[in-house]
Amino acid sequence: MLFRSILFVIKSLFPAGDAYQLHLLVGELAMRDWDIHIAVMDPSVSCSLKLPTTVRVHTPRPAERGRLAKTAWLRQLTQKLRPGIVHSWDFDSAIFSHLATLGGRTRRISTLLEIPPARELWFRQASQALLKRTEIVVFHERISRFISQSYPASEAKPMRVIPNAIDPRTFDRLSARQRLLQGLGIDNPDALIITTVAELSPRTRIKDQLWAAALLECVDYDIHLLVFGVGQQ
Repeated sequence: MLFRSILFVIKSLFPAGDAYQLHLLVGELAMRDWDIHIAVMDPSVSCSLKLPTTVRVHTPRPAERGRLAKTAWLRQLTQKLRPGIVHSWDFDSAIFSHLATLGGRTRRISTLLEIPPARELWFRQASQALLKRTEIVVFHERISRFISQSYPASEAKPMRVIPNAIDPRTFDRLSARQRLLQGLGIDNPDALIITTVAELSPRTRIKDQLWAAALLECVDYDIHLLVFGVGQQ
């Protein structure tokens, strides 16, 4: 069997969003005897996802947490592992991966599950080169349209749209809701529960969701906002 190796690059292993999709893919690749490595650019968030024992996770040292230091660390790691594919899982990690693999022939893939935030000029310039040399995969056409309009690049590789994968498990929705109500201490079986999963940073507008939930509650709804997240907010 042909020996295959891949290096995934991701901001953190916060167990939702990017990391959740990554762990589903890693599980499939592990069953196909791939040599799998994961570079975590921000290791401050602990991971509760169960990764295969053959997967090796790499993190920068505390002294390597700045942008330039992270890029240098990732470049050294890539040169050491010499993977056939470098696959990044968010826009920041895509830029780090692009800069770390300059001059090499490693195949680069980037999966983007959200619209990239506005950034300074150097970031946008690096993004122009990224689009020309990286295979971009997004989960919704709206993201591909935004990238094409905000980061135009001649000779850019075509973007592929692949919807999010789901874990092939089934749940009883009614019993799951009852357990959730009980766990939250909510007595009303008809209560409205709004959930959000996000990095708790200003750009995800968590405060706006709290404000909207408070307004709805004023209209005499039994409404509850359940937030799954991590971050400074």
